[in-house]
Amino acid sequence: MIKEIALLLRRLIGSKGPVEEVIAFLETETEIVQLVEAREAVSRQTLDLRDESLILSPGFYELEGSQYDCTRPGVYRFAIPQKANHQRVVLDRCNVFANAKFLSLVSIRGNCDNKLEFSQKVSEASKRFLRMTCTYNALFVFRLLSQKGFSTRMVQGHTLESLNSYNNGHSLLELYADSLEKFVVIDIDKKGFFRQGSTALNIFELCRVVYLGQEFEFVSYAKFSMFDARFSDLKTGFDYSFFECSQYASIQGMLQGVKRTCQVPVMSEGGFTYVCSWSDELNSVVSGINSRWIILTPDAFCERFYHQGRSRNG
Repeated sequence: MIKEIALLLRRLIGSKGPVEEVIAFLETETEIVQLVEAREAVSRQTLDLRDESLILSPGFYELEGSQYDCTRPGVYRFAIPQKANHQRVVLDRCNVFANAKFLSLVSIRGNCDNKLEFSQKVSEASKRFLRMTCTYNALFVFRLLSQKGFSTRMVQGHTLESLNSYNNGHSLLELYADSLEKFVVIDIDKKGFFRQGSTALNIFELCRVVYLGQEFEFVSYAKFSMFDARFSDLKTGFDYSFFECSQYASIQGMLQGVKRTCQVPVMSEGGFTYVCSWSDELNSVVSGINSRWIILTPDAFCERFYHQGRSRNG
């Protein structure tokens, strides 16, 4: 019986085995589209299976005998079942906001890859989704953008509530968006940004509306829930998958997390860390969280980090 089944299978799939086609997709800020083979004869390069570079120059590339148009900015993914996966990012030469979004999409929320060296992360990201928490992910994207000449800065939010062991603060990236003529904060971890009305928020504005209890929205650019359900604490082994699911499987869950972790803005400059305290009455609470923080009033915080005459690097 086994021999008969094997013979039938060989007849169905052929003596040379199954033919695996390339599955190719492009993810942009707004959509995921399937790539079809470019038929026209153009100058092209070969996408080397051994190449582990994450950033791809725009152009036409040949893979497994098929040619693909990779000139549009975004995240390109190629899957050759049972053989190889490729993930590449084509950057927008003029849009740091779009580039931060693209680079955030090469990862999912997790912690397995937190401690890899930067070069290892780049190598692994060329083949699969990275799994990192907010600080490691924001630092990874920050460094990639810096290498390509784009200016961003790391920012944090922190809670004013009683501290626990898992979600007291949050790390994000902030950048100057020329199209909006202002600083905007982008959540690399949650794949989105924040808006009140039609205004995209920076970290100061986000923390202020959270503290005041005002309405705001989280604008996601991810096309699916990007978190690792196998999330466990690397030191204790505690399984955080239930908590992660409640936080990352819905927009409402993400908003709840931000409302806890982004109640005061925190920024570092020149070897010092500054925090904005919304009132004199809060100063003792803030200093109790971290006595090394330098407390600034809202006006002083804005003057230091958002003054119009300052460099866009912050």
